[in-house]
This record gives sequence, C-alpha cells and structure tokens, in this order.
Amino acid sequence: YSTEPIFEMEEEEMRTPPKKAPIVELDSEGNEYLRREEDDDTFSIEMVDTIFRHILTLLTIIQANFDPQRSCGQLFFPIIIMIFSLGVSIYFMAYIVYQLLDQPIDVNNVSSQLLLLTWILQAGVSTICVINWQRTGMWKHFLKCLYEPLKGKGITNGRRELRRIVIHFYITSIVIVLYCSSYAILGQLEWIDVPHSLRALYYPRLQILIQLANLYLFLCWNLALFVYVFFTHSLYFEIREYNQFIAKLHEEESQPLTDKIESAIAIHIMNAKTVRALDDIFKRYAFMMLSTNLPTTLFAFFLLFSRRHEPWPEIAMTLPVILFCVVGFLSLTAAPAKLHDALYDTRAIFCSNRYVWLPFRTEVYQAAVALCCHLDQANLGISIWGFAVVSRPLILTTFSVMATFLALLLQFNDCRALATPPPPFNLTHSTAIS
Repeated sequence: YSTEPIFEMEEEEMRTPPKKAPIVELDSEGNEYLRREEDDDTFSIEMVDTIFRHILTLLTIIQANFDPQRSCGQLFFPIIIMIFSLGVSIYFMAYIVYQLLDQPIDVNNVSSQLLLLTWILQAGVSTICVINWQRTGMWKHFLKCLYEPLKGKGITNGRRELRRIVIHFYITSIVIVLYCSSYAILGQLEWIDVPHSLRALYYPRLQILIQLANLYLFLCWNLALFVYVFFTHSLYFEIREYNQFIAKLHEEESQPLTDKIESAIAIHIMNAKTVRALDDIFKRYAFMMLSTNLPTTLFAFFLLFSRRHEPWPEIAMTLPVILFCVVGFLSLTAAPAKLHDALYDTRAIFCSNRYVWLPFRTEVYQAAVALCCHLDQANLGISIWGFAVVSRPLILTTFSVMATFLALLLQFNDCRALATPPPPFNLTHSTAIS
C-alpha cells in the first residue's frame, strides 16, 4: 500500500495552525468568564457572558423559547400553549368590553374591569414581542454589537448589579404566581369579590382556564420587562466603561495620544450602533407599554382609594396591583434614563480631561474636536417610537401628569358621592318603633 496520501495529510495538518482555546479570565469577584481575542471575528454563544444564558433558560422554563434553531418537535408545546393563552385572553378581553357596554355604569366595577383589561393587553403584547424578538434574531444582533467595542469589559465589572436584576426577576415571578393563586383561591372561597368577567366561559369552574392563560401571559410580560431592563443595564455598563476610558486618556511613549483618540472615536461609533440596535428592539415596545401603563396605574390607585372602606382582604389584594404598576413604570423608564445620562455625560467627561487639551498640540486638538463632534448626539437612547428619548425630565413630567389626573378622578368620585341622594326614609318602620 502507498503511504504518500498519509504523509500528505500529516503535512497538511502541520501547516494548518491549531485552534486557540478560549482564554478564561477572572473578574473582580473571582468568577470565570471567556475573553475574546482581538483578531477573532467569529461570534458564538461562548463569547457571550455566561449570565446571558439565564434568558434562554427562563424562556425554556415557561415554554416561551421560539428560537429559530429549535426543531418542530421542540416548538410544538410552546406553540400550543401560546395559541391557547392568546386565544383565551382575546376572548376574555372581548367579553370585558361587551360587559362594559351592556351593563349600567358602576365606577368601582368599571375601574376594576378596565384595570384587568389593560393588564391582559400589556401581557399579550409582551408575549407577541418576545416571540417576534426571537424569530427575527434581534437579540443576537444586539449581543453581537454589544461585545464589539470593549469586548464585554463593562459587563464584567457590572456583574453584581446584573445578578441583582436576575434575582429581582425570580422574586417577581414568584410573587406573580402566588398572587394569581391567592386570587383564585380567595375567589372560590368568596372572601373577595371576583369580577363577573372571570365567568366568561359560563361555567364557574372553567374560570381556572382563564386564570391559567392570564398567568402564562403575565410571566411572559415579566420576562419581557426583564430582558428590557437587563439589556439596557448591560449597555449602560459598557458606556460607563467607555467614559472611564476617555477620562484616563493621556500621552504615553508606547502610544501617541492621537492614536488613542482615534481609537475612542472608533469605539464610540460602535457604541452608537449598539444603542440604535437596542432602540430598534424596544422603541415600539416602550411606546405600547408606557401608553397602557399610565392608565393602568391611575385605575389601580383609584381602585384602592375607592375601596378604602372595604374589608381587609379586598385592600390586601389591591396593594400588589399598585406595586406591579409602579414597578412596571420604573422598569420602563429608570433604566433608559440611566443610559441616557451616561451617554450625555460622555462629552463632559472628555472635555474635562486636561491632558487632552493642555499643552496645546495641533494634531491632538484636531482629533479631540472630531471626537467632540461624534459625541454631540443628543438623540441617542431608547425612544418612545421615535417621539422622545426616555430621560429624567420625561419621567418627572409623566409623574406630574399622573398625579394631576389622579387628583381629578378622586375629586369627581367625591362629588358623585355627595350628589347621590340618601335612601328614602321608611315611615312604616318609624311608626312601628314609636
């Protein structure tokens, strides 16, 4: 037998360079993470920080993992559960609208029904958005853009805060399950007044199907808010790391300051691309959630004030509703405002670096002015469908509007109570007593 092909294969294997093993480093807390090589242009799950795996795990747990790489058998049960939940919820919302139009107006009943309607609408929209984000690959594109500028160094330094967000998500999920279970049990025991809309399936025992469908949508809603906050904070840590980088720019013998400024320009261009990728994911979602969260919060507070004289189980079941509304509003606004502040402070941090401007050097000055022009982008951030960027002034304005409308609703409710005539006096009963 000829041995020439074997020798040729051995020579070819010797000519091909061996694959590099992933470099494992330790962060500030002693945890391992994978570092990406400078000349490595590939992108795989090993280059993503291990904490991002929580998202895939959570999607699989609640049967909402619609990744395009999954097989038809793996997608069978998630599709069935999703179709059932959305179908039951759409029928339930239509039944609520029918009841509101058909029955006489009762302020307390209308507020509770509208609150339930907006909640299910938010949960359904969140579920559809979670599916769309997975099918279109928008999450993977954002993660790729996120790791390009600084190779995830900012995320590594902010791992503790990101873990807190994951823990808060688990706590919120447990609270949602406990609240829905308590609501169903107390309703069956008739300790609280269950809305008549929960009997939309005619038979009282079938209301468990509505509650299970709503529970699935509420968990998907919580997951969508978690991804929204998690991705926004991840980008915020990268921008914060970039701000620390430009704050320490100074002349070195190994690398001129001009080259460092050019590198800062390149990193900022990639950061701006990442911010726009994040905005493309969440701008419509932020618009729909904020436009429905504001009336939901108003209805929740109005429901609490209108039931302040009810038995304690009624008040106890209303308090978590207000808590969910407030947490949802802060989740939608606090993290984007934090990101916007970090982006807005970048130019001020760079301009305050005296090593860049003094002593005066023509080449350094021209490069610094070019970087200042790149940093002058006030529209970077998560927008509300392009209308306005979520920032602190927007949050304060929203709080003011909500407080004003809540005061008006409470004032109108008090006027209605005063205008209601007292019940007629029973003369027969009075004569019998005398």
